[in-house]
Amino acid sequence: PDISLSTVELISNYHVDSYETCIFYANGDSEILKRYKTQEDAVLGHIEYERKYNLKRISRSEFKV
Repeated sequence: PDISLSTVELISNYHVDSYETCIFYANGDSEILKRYKTQEDAVLGHIEYERKYNLKRISRSEFKV
């Protein structure tokens, strides 16, 4: 794929926000799209970006690096 999307929980004492959504481009670039305070907001935000970028959700077992 040309781009992929990931929303992860941040494990750090330095972050006020606990989750972030990032987009990864085929050329190796990436950017943080949004940070969230709650898991619920992170899930809703991830779905919003899936729709915005017309991305297909895949299971962890389908993911290839």
